[in-house]
Amino acid sequence: MYSYNLWGFSSRELPEEVTLKKAPSMKYVKLKKTSMEGGEGVLYVLEGSNRLIAKIFKKKESAEKKAPKIEAFVELFKKLIEEDYWKRIFENNITMPRARLYTDDDILAGFLMNYIELKKAISLKNFIEEKYKDYKRWNDWFVKLYVAKKFIDIIKELHRIGIIVGDLNPKNIFIKSNGEVVILDCDSMQLTYKGRVYPLDAILRDIAPPEVIKYGAKGVSIKSDVFSAAIHVYRILMKGFSPFQFRSSIPEDRNTIIMTGKNIFNNPYPPAGLPPLEALGPYLLDVLPRCLEVDPNKRPFLDELSTALYFTILDLRVCSNGHITVPYLKKCYICGDTNLKDFDKSQYNL
Repeated sequence: MYSYNLWGFSSRELPEEVTLKKAPSMKYVKLKKTSMEGGEGVLYVLEGSNRLIAKIFKKKESAEKKAPKIEAFVELFKKLIEEDYWKRIFENNITMPRARLYTDDDILAGFLMNYIELKKAISLKNFIEEKYKDYKRWNDWFVKLYVAKKFIDIIKELHRIGIIVGDLNPKNIFIKSNGEVVILDCDSMQLTYKGRVYPLDAILRDIAPPEVIKYGAKGVSIKSDVFSAAIHVYRILMKGFSPFQFRSSIPEDRNTIIMTGKNIFNNPYPPAGLPPLEALGPYLLDVLPRCLEVDPNKRPFLDELSTALYFTILDLRVCSNGHITVPYLKKCYICGDTNLKDFDKSQYNL
């Protein structure tokens, strides 16, 4: 029985093991605490299962506030899980609330969600910063473009079911060794379900578009995700540089730069060490600047960015030294070899 006061303690004092009631059957399940926690919850593993994990709220107020949103997510999950396509996505790419957990007093304590193994994965932050010494081939252009496309395609699918990510924090996005992209914490995202909008819980200001800088969560939309996602794509391909980095005689605040529409594509002074923009190729050089427009209505949908990444992958060549590279510089991006040849890409799941 779960008879003590869950919210009478700090997260550090939460019990190592708890027993809660799982809806809708209200049967008891045993949970064991992990070392993982976020801003509003602590993660517990479900006894007898390696495919489910629980998020228990640290505060009763948080649980009460999010109860309607969690209920909507669970209902959405139950609809989606009937499709094989979404089963694969839940197994590989996103975590979503799938069952509510209650105390003995029938108060929402948290929820169960699908577990995705991340032991051999690295965060998008580390991928962007090229901290992947265990995966030597991850430096070639195929892997960078492949990961960028997988990342964009997952966000596209979330948009299709009424979810706006909003907080595209690269610390909460992971790349598995097979190139699959994992996005955690669906419950913190904005959900539109049955005509009701459940707002997002967090915004990463570092990659926020003008409308979010100005209006906060009220400015969030599919097109704000386009802006933030395009920043990550650019950084993946351009050795971690931001599209808002360039040489300037007058230091400017980052938000000021974004609000005025300045970016690397309309500024003639690139920062030292930036790879040549020509390496991006014609498709990305067309779509990325439009993704960074100040006016969200002028930004394309992510379909265009995904298509640009796809055609750039098809253009890839291999040099005499086995490096996969873009052909737009007329030489290998990695070693400078000018003997570039096409190669078979049909084996890849694009």
